[in-house]
Amino acid sequence: MVSTALLNVSPSTGAASVGECSDGVCEVICNFRSPICQALVLELGETVQILEKFDGWYRGFSSKKPSIKGIFPVSYVHLKKSTVTNRG
Repeated sequence: MVSTALLNVSPSTGAASVGECSDGVCEVICNFRSPICQALVLELGETVQILEKFDGWYRGFSSKKPSIKGIFPVSYVHLKKSTVTNRG
């Protein structure tokens, strides 16, 4: 398990209005890079799939590289709204 003391990173932008996504698809709102080996590198605008949430962090993967899973701060992503067009 990763020490939360090492994971004390916040975005340079004020992310107070960012929504949360517990299990689902989110959009990256700020680039994220970390020296922590378990961290997932995120680029602005990419889509990530959330697998789990813990202590202000998500574990998931990018739609660009689904085979690579890692952790990243909740404040770096925003829930994507989804619309169901076909039912049945």
